[in-house]
Amino acid sequence: MADQLTERLPLRVMLDCLQVRPGSPDPRRAQAADLLRSRRPGLFAGGDASVTGVEVLVTLVDELCAAAPTVIVVDDLQWADEASLIVWHQMAASIGQSRLLLIGTCQPRPTAHCGDSLKMPVQASWALGVTLAGMREQAVQVVVDDGLGLPGRGLAAQDALA
Repeated sequence: MADQLTERLPLRVMLDCLQVRPGSPDPRRAQAADLLRSRRPGLFAGGDASVTGVEVLVTLVDELCAAAPTVIVVDDLQWADEASLIVWHQMAASIGQSRLLLIGTCQPRPTAHCGDSLKMPVQASWALGVTLAGMREQAVQVVVDDGLGLPGRGLAAQDALA
């Protein structure tokens, strides 16, 4: 999941998503972390991302897909950093040759990276883009009632904003 802070940290979204950490129990992920650390010591601390970092992560995804079908899910791609979006695009470009399913969500916002840079993969013949509209007030009320019982006045006033 990306957030407003990950937008400032190169490759952070993909490092978190792929669970690339020093000392990972998965030797492939540990090796990727070691390689990234040796090539760019500040990467795990938010230093500049490099082409090498993107290549290391894309290679890791290729290895994971060769071993088993792989699903990668990223929520709130509008907050992803540029380097993570490059990895996302590289993965999307390889979908036809790998056992990979990419699922990403993006909230519309005027300056969102996903507004332009993520549309390209969605326009491919194999991709499906879904735009979700807000729920009707009556549907929101049903969800709140089912989950919480009858809400108090304060919560009921907030239902329409949900």
